[in-house]
Amino acid sequence: MALHHNPRIVTDGLIFAVDAADENSYTSGSTDVFNLAGNVSASLFNGTGYSSINQGVFDLDGSNDVIGMPYVQDTGGSFTVEVWAKCDSMTTDTSNRQTIFSFNTGTQGYQLLDLEVWGDGLTSFNGDGSAYTLPINGNFKPVNANDWHCYTLSVNNGVQSWYKDSEFLTEISPTYTATSAYFKLASRGAGLSNGGQQWDGNIGPAKIYNRALTAQEVLQNYNATKTRFGL
Repeated sequence: MALHHNPRIVTDGLIFAVDAADENSYTSGSTDVFNLAGNVSASLFNGTGYSSINQGVFDLDGSNDVIGMPYVQDTGGSFTVEVWAKCDSMTTDTSNRQTIFSFNTGTQGYQLLDLEVWGDGLTSFNGDGSAYTLPINGNFKPVNANDWHCYTLSVNNGVQSWYKDSEFLTEISPTYTATSAYFKLASRGAGLSNGGQQWDGNIGPAKIYNRALTAQEVLQNYNATKTRFGL
């Protein structure tokens, strides 16, 4: 399978791929986002918009916008998530956190697994609202406003490898894993459409694989897409 805007991306194990730049995935004005790699698709909630920049991206206001879908994932297994994102505003205030992606079980007050910009860096939470950890806080380079980046999490039997722009950053073995009910872009929190630490900016292509991508495959995907975002 060759995606319209990314003919050189890795397709082995690809089970979810959405891209506002691909008319087969999204039409401006719609609230439906079609999965280019399978049957389970996503929806735009609470007025999530579209921008024509960078060939077409989702536009989020940082208030309550959510891109979500029903999705079952054992976070202690093997899988990969890749998301391109750009924030419009960022602060070093640690109370102003913004979420790039998250998994949740549907009931817990916090997220099961997510990636957040927090204090001008990146942090992952792994927890259920009462037993969560911050295993990689402080290990990432800063995230500046108005810069596009590719964020990749490759999980091999529960061991998480984190990348930014194809650069390997750290590996962690979380103390808590569980099975998700939902996957969301630009928001965390319980349920499919509920908000929490919203993303203020844009979301580009997003992918999920049913296996752990290697460092070489992470680099291949990055190289296939980076020129679209001026990198």
